[in-house]
Amino acid sequence: MWMNGIRQSIVLCIFIYAVKYIKEKNLIKYLFWVIISYFIHKSALLLIPLYFIFVFDKDFFKNIWIQLALIIIALILSYKDILSNIVPYLEQAVNFLDYSQYENVEHQLSLRQNEFNRSVRFYFPLLINIIIVLFSKKLKANFINSNFNIYYNIYFIGVLGSLIFYNNPLMQRPLLYFIFSGFIIASYLLFFLWENLKTHKLYLPMFIFLIVLHLSILYAYIVSDFHTNYYFIWDKI
Repeated sequence: MWMNGIRQSIVLCIFIYAVKYIKEKNLIKYLFWVIISYFIHKSALLLIPLYFIFVFDKDFFKNIWIQLALIIIALILSYKDILSNIVPYLEQAVNFLDYSQYENVEHQLSLRQNEFNRSVRFYFPLLINIIIVLFSKKLKANFINSNFNIYYNIYFIGVLGSLIFYNNPLMQRPLLYFIFSGFIIASYLLFFLWENLKTHKLYLPMFIFLIVLHLSILYAYIVSDFHTNYYFIWDKI
C-alpha cells in the first residue's frame, strides 16, 4: 500500500511540472507527461480533464467572501456522514484508478472512517488556508504572469476536499493532486511576504507566524502515528 502512495506522489511531482504546459496551451506536451504518469499510477487519468478546465487561465475563485463561505460549508460537511451516499459511484472507479487494494469500497471506507482528533494537524492548516485566501487577490496580482492562477484553482479544490473528507484518508487519495498543491501556494505566499517586508509592517510578523504554523504541523506529524521511522536493512540484523 505504501508503494502505491509513493507512485502517486511521483505522478504528483510530474503533474506540478506539467502545469506549465496548461499555461502554454500545449496539449501535446501535457498529454505526453500524463501518459508517462499513467504507467506509474493509473490515477493520472484524472489529470486529463484538468487541462481543458484550466487551459483558459480562468480565475474560478475570485471572491474572498465566497471562498471563506465555501470553507465554512466544507467544515460543516466534514462532521457529516456523506460517504454512504456516494459509495455506489466509487466501486468501479477505485479499481480503474489503480486502487484495487481498496476493493469492496463500503468495507474499506468503514475501516478508514475515523473521528480523528482535530487539533494542530487540523486547525493549523485550516488557519493557513484562511490566511492564503485573505491574501489571494494580492498574490494573483503579484504573480499574474506565472502559473499561479492554475495552481490556485487546483489548490482551493484541494482545500474543500481535504476538509469534507478529513475523517477518511481513503477518500483523500484521488484528491492528492489538489490537496498537495497547498505547499506550492503557501510557498508563493511566503515569498510574497518576504519580498514585500518593507512595504507593510505586518508582513514580517505574518511571515514568522506562518513559519511557526508550518513547523508546528511538521512536529505534530512527527510525533503522531502518521510518522514512521525508516530503518535500513542492517538495522534489523
